[in-house]
Amino acid sequence: MEAYEQTMMLSLEQIPGKEELKFLKGLKESREGITDITCDYSTLRVAFQPYLLSRNTIEDWIVESGIQLKKHAVKKGFISRFIDRLAEKNEKQFGGKRLDCCDLSGDEKR
Repeated sequence: MEAYEQTMMLSLEQIPGKEELKFLKGLKESREGITDITCDYSTLRVAFQPYLLSRNTIEDWIVESGIQLKKHAVKKGFISRFIDRLAEKNEKQFGGKRLDCCDLSGDEKR
């Protein structure tokens, strides 16, 4: 099989200490499928063979060791942003009140 390799980049909450770096070095040596691990300040690069390991498995190993990863906010699409703006405008215009048409009693006919 061809040597197919992927690289994933992870953002770390803080610069890893000696213990964390030692764990990462051991992870590279002990886990089949990880070909390289490098750490530059708060960025971790892991080169791996995706047919042996998944990204989620690698992230789980890193988090279980106590290394904290940054959570990235999910970018909203056009429609989600439009709905959010529409909700804000409705809140400004109507407040928390019900619409007039909702206050009509069921006995009245149009």
